[in-house]
Amino acid sequence: MARVGTEVRVYPLVDQAGRALPDLLASVVAELGGAGVQVRVQDVPYEFQRGARSMLRLRSAPTRTGVRGAGAPDTRGRMRT
Repeated sequence: MARVGTEVRVYPLVDQAGRALPDLLASVVAELGGAGVQVRVQDVPYEFQRGARSMLRLRSAPTRTGVRGAGAPDTRGRMRT
C-alpha cells in the first residue's frame, strides 16, 4: 500500500491482549526502511484498545521524478518506477 499511496497508517501496534510487540515492530520498521519507505512510530491522543497508544506511519519515498507512490500507473497507463 505504501508503494501506491501517499501514506499508510497502522493502528494498533499491540496484540489483542494489549501487549506490545517490539520484536515484530522492529523487524517491520527495518524491512520497510530498507525498502525506501519512510517509517515513523507516532503517539496518538486516543486509546481504542488497551495499551494501544501509538501508530505506525508509512510514506513512500519520492522517486527520481519526485512523485510519491512508485508503482502506480502514470497518465498513459504505464507503471511509474
